Amino acid sequence: MRVERLAILLLVVLMLARTASAQEASQSTAELAHMSIQGRIEYGYALLFASVKFPRPVNSFSLNISDFGDRILLAFARVDGQQVSGRVSGELLTFEFTREFTEANVTLVISALSANATTLSVALPVPLAPLGVITNVTGSFTIGTAFTVETILGSSSQGVVKYNLTAVPSACDVVRAWAPLSSVQMVRVTFLNRTILLSPGKVEYVDSLHLVSEGEMPTTSLRLTLPSAFTLDAVEASLFKYPSRYISQYSAKNETLIVISLLPALQGAGQRSIITLRYSSPLNGTVDAYMGLGPFIQNYTVRVCIEGTATLSPSASRVEKVGSSMQCYSLPPAGPLLQPGMYSPVRVTPSFAQTSGGFLPLIGVVITVAVVGAAGYLVLRKERPKEQAVLEKAAEEGSAEKVRKLIEDWRSDIITLVKQLREYRARGAGTTKMISLLNSHMRRDSAFSSELRAFLTTLGQRGEKALGTLATIESEINSCVESLLEVERLYRRGRITKHEYKQKVDELEEKLLRLAESLGRVYRQLPL
Repeated sequence: MRVERLAILLLVVLMLARTASAQEASQSTAELAHMSIQGRIEYGYALLFASVKFPRPVNSFSLNISDFGDRILLAFARVDGQQVSGRVSGELLTFEFTREFTEANVTLVISALSANATTLSVALPVPLAPLGVITNVTGSFTIGTAFTVETILGSSSQGVVKYNLTAVPSACDVVRAWAPLSSVQMVRVTFLNRTILLSPGKVEYVDSLHLVSEGEMPTTSLRLTLPSAFTLDAVEASLFKYPSRYISQYSAKNETLIVISLLPALQGAGQRSIITLRYSSPLNGTVDAYMGLGPFIQNYTVRVCIEGTATLSPSASRVEKVGSSMQCYSLPPAGPLLQPGMYSPVRVTPSFAQTSGGFLPLIGVVITVAVVGAAGYLVLRKERPKEQAVLEKAAEEGSAEKVRKLIEDWRSDIITLVKQLREYRARGAGTTKMISLLNSHMRRDSAFSSELRAFLTTLGQRGEKALGTLATIESEINSCVESLLEVERLYRRGRITKHEYKQKVDELEEKLLRLAESLGRVYRQLPL
């Protein structure tokens, strides 16, 4: 009897324990937060997008960013249309709202990339759980297939770090990666010059984006985003307008993805280019002066120009007059640019001047100032034709002199390259240094070529004739340098003997010197 009572008592205890355990598990599950992560390396920065769901209402939360606080360039969270910036304090990034919520979307931009002569490195924090709450985490961060990746809390494959775990409160993964520059394709937008032109019923935006390549692989395209309310009117380079076949547009829910095939492609680290976008929207009392286009941009200028006058809110930091009746209002920066909708539109009340067709010439003047900067003069052809003719002749003579100097500098640069290559070999320098020297020269070749073409196109028929001659020599120079690069790579891999190596480089370097002299003869023979 006593044994039966003990058995019953033990059974009751076990049932109570199971019930308590089930309640505790249920409670524990109810207290879990959920976090979804998507990240990528884009335009020279690490972008991280996270969606957090809390088990109960909160009015603030903090994320662990390890010791990367000084690398957080942009941090904001959105809750039902309200956006707040993050505050870094030690290893924590905190977002504070004025009301309670259970869901928040976080955006981070991190300065995660660094490079030396041969390697591009990545180091960044990936917050996995808010402070004080266990979190179920799913998602991924894409770095790129060229990279070797290290992760502490995720799993990596083919350049992608994946997460699927239950993270302790304030968990943070630190991701590190590296790749040879020769395998990396990357471009950064270093500057944006935005001019906004107001006309009755219409707003035209003219955005000049300054690009620089940061990898040795060619960058062949540029991807930008416009809200669907805007119409893309044109894409321009410094000297030409892009044909429509080089521009693709894809409509999404509330935006349009624009893919531009670059002409020419950015061929190596350090090569620069400027792309200008023209797009427009109806005038409805506001302008999206601080609208992001997708790339992260820290440095920019914004001007609002009108044939007449305008009242802006927020107000302009500077006002300048162009021509007889156009006013341009410079706006202070609002903060880094990334996506549309990050900043409130600028309210504008325009008062248009009564003109007789002078607006279009003035637009050209405004855009020229925006793209070129300190041009030295601005004269309207209709108003001052004699001074304009004199200035145009002076500009043409200046371009001719610049062409002469550029050709001579290019010729000297090739001769110096051959001397440096021979000095490196005499000192027993490794093939890595030789390849680095040749890559650096190819970037300078591209810079010489781009600048020469820009000036030659200002010289009319004389410039066209010179362009054809120089294009032939440039092609042979590029082919010769690429052949030298290939010989260095073959020798480094043991594919050719030392005797074959010496014979080939001697032939190619002699050819380069002959091409340099040909360039010199062109310089002396150009009818400039």
